[in-house]
Amino acid sequence: MTETAAPGGLAVTIAATGRSDWHVDRVWLLDSALPATEAAAARTVVPFRLGRGMTAAEGLPVVDGQTTYDGASMQMLSLERAGASLLVTWDDVDARYQVRRAWVDHPRVPGSRVLLHSLELWNGAARVHLRPLGKGDYVTAARAYRDVAVRRGWRVTRGDYAKQHPEVRALSGAADFKPGADLHRLLV
Repeated sequence: MTETAAPGGLAVTIAATGRSDWHVDRVWLLDSALPATEAAAARTVVPFRLGRGMTAAEGLPVVDGQTTYDGASMQMLSLERAGASLLVTWDDVDARYQVRRAWVDHPRVPGSRVLLHSLELWNGAARVHLRPLGKGDYVTAARAYRDVAVRRGWRVTRGDYAKQHPEVRALSGAADFKPGADLHRLLV
């Protein structure tokens, strides 16, 4: 595993070399990492649709995770702690993020609830970027992610898309109705 300075942050890359009968199928590059407690007013925004916030202070212990093709709409997480923001991005679609809210009972951990973050990579995915954004919140992280999306060629405005697919103009004002899409939120 190597850590290298990346534009505005740190890139963590894992690589395996050598010959063996063993094959690494998946790896947790972050595993219950980047703890953020309720005492630090911690919040994580996960990339489900337009983003869903999870705070350390609200709710019961829960594990929330998605793969890129299973509901995650972006390859990023936004973490806030004590008024500062961190953007976590990854390079490959073969990834699954996981945020776990847990109760803590340890004298060295301020607060009684914590958010823990994990990132599982497979099929050659091997890099995660950690970009401290300084003072900010989820809006700060969204703006920083927009720059990442532009650099990677992922950001396409509705107008640009409509130039290639004029039929999309007929959808203007159409309802975005997905029965049961948020049902699991009611159950958690």
